[in-house]
Amino acid sequence: MRCPATPLTRGIGLALGLLPLVTGGCLLGQGQGSDESNPTWVVGHPTIAPATEPAQVPLVTGDYPRPTGQVADGGFLSREPCGPPCFWGIVPSQTSEDQLSSILAENPLFSGCNSYDSTAEGGYRGISCPQFGGSISHKPGGSQVECLGFSPDPSFTLGDAVSQYGQPDGALVVQVGVSDRVRSVALVYYDEILTRLRFSEIEGRLYALEPTTIVEDVLYCEASLHMGDQDPRVEPWVGYGEYRVSDD
Repeated sequence: MRCPATPLTRGIGLALGLLPLVTGGCLLGQGQGSDESNPTWVVGHPTIAPATEPAQVPLVTGDYPRPTGQVADGGFLSREPCGPPCFWGIVPSQTSEDQLSSILAENPLFSGCNSYDSTAEGGYRGISCPQFGGSISHKPGGSQVECLGFSPDPSFTLGDAVSQYGQPDGALVVQVGVSDRVRSVALVYYDEILTRLRFSEIEGRLYALEPTTIVEDVLYCEASLHMGDQDPRVEPWVGYGEYRVSDD
């Protein structure tokens, strides 16, 4: 279970302002200074062997209800029109750039999205969708979707996720920011569905993950970037309770 690192976290290790984890996982976050040219979610590329690719997920090409501008649960719980790691027909490592363009053009949910490309400065390329707190990134040098993320609206809880998919495979708490006050963010990982859930930022080094904890963001990544099972900072899930900030 791993995901991307942002440029922010490449330089400062575990400290993250957006989506972190330098050599392994990734985190969705509300980074300071985020805008259309520098979206909240961007993807880094850990130098590790790729994990086994997941089973192919059927691509949704148009036979689905048209949303009216609300992302809802993004299909995570309802599995409508498709379930993780599929988001309204978009599947990491399977959806091409041409297919993505068609989906974006046909679906009014994506009407407020904007493309970004900072590869000339060593950055990333993809689609930013501020209307549902989302981003879709492309593989460097390729045309397939690499990762995508969104903020569910209305939100759901960790307990909802556990009821649908069972116990997570792992959990990670990381310190964020550089202020005198320690703040942390928690993530849980589901390996089989290549999913990482992020929870809100709190003060302190202990994070209580309970059935009522609200999911802030959902991220799906291709298998080669979803590898938290190989990241020593990710703790095995041991049930609801307190998890401590990783000191690595």
